[in-house]
Amino acid sequence: MRILLLGTILSVVVGCGEAQPSDPTGGVSGQLCDPVTRRPWDRATVTASFVDPSTHQAGSAGTTTDEGGRFALFQLPVTTVTLSVRREELAKELIVDIEAGAEVQPRDPDCDTPLPEPGIGELVGQTCNRRTGQHLAEGTVTVLLPGDDVLVADVHSDGSFVVPAVPIGTHVVLVQGPDYQDSYEVEITEGEQTLLEGAADCEPYDERATGMIVGRLCGPSEDTGVPRPLTGAHVLVVQPIDGVVYEEWSLEDGSFVLAGIPTPQAGLQVRAEYGELAYTWEDVLVVPLDDLPGGSDLSASSGCQELLPDED
Repeated sequence: MRILLLGTILSVVVGCGEAQPSDPTGGVSGQLCDPVTRRPWDRATVTASFVDPSTHQAGSAGTTTDEGGRFALFQLPVTTVTLSVRREELAKELIVDIEAGAEVQPRDPDCDTPLPEPGIGELVGQTCNRRTGQHLAEGTVTVLLPGDDVLVADVHSDGSFVVPAVPIGTHVVLVQGPDYQDSYEVEITEGEQTLLEGAADCEPYDERATGMIVGRLCGPSEDTGVPRPLTGAHVLVVQPIDGVVYEEWSLEDGSFVLAGIPTPQAGLQVRAEYGELAYTWEDVLVVPLDDLPGGSDLSASSGCQELLPDED
């Protein structure tokens, strides 16, 4: 009778243990690299976002990378997790499938890309559309080289890009995406990476307090005399506004956009220069985008302002 009773008690205990299994979880760890410099990304914030399949509730877990760009997160539900990585203005995402009882180690492709070779440089950065306040999810970055040669790189889904093997020197860089364009002048250093400064600024323009100047530039063709679009012409507001010089370079179709100009502005002088060619617009008026969404258009009635021999 005592043996039977003991057996019954043991059966109950074993049964209770089988009825309360622990919830399966897993982990993720690895090394993350800066999407611009492609070196280990230290002090970056890592956030794992997920929907717990057992509760159907959204959840998250976070950590920070160490000096070597390494991180680890544990006790994550077995599901698909989005890793959002951010430091200052730069950000990117990785998608990871968590496995029960395992520590998944995803590969960060930014850690696999080689650094520039000696004798050349690279242009790197992350682009943003300041009219929407979002990173460019698609588009191109074009480096204009002497002799009408160009280097073109696609923009990744997080707005980042890499233009390898850029000759050293000063170049005009064109950033183009859906309904957005911008241009910069950069100095490429031998054997180093050059960051396209300012392109990652995602703070949108205040359409109630800023305006823009737009136009298209052209110059006579040496062969036919027919005006042709000018790429890489320098356009600037001659007088600084609040200490800032607003300048851009024209794209392949000759178009340019000087955006973010504080309004209202009256009597501005805008100048376009291309080699020995130039043109100056006098008394330009800039009003808020709310009042003039298309900006102050400086193009001639034909749709392209021809630059003339510079007399200055």
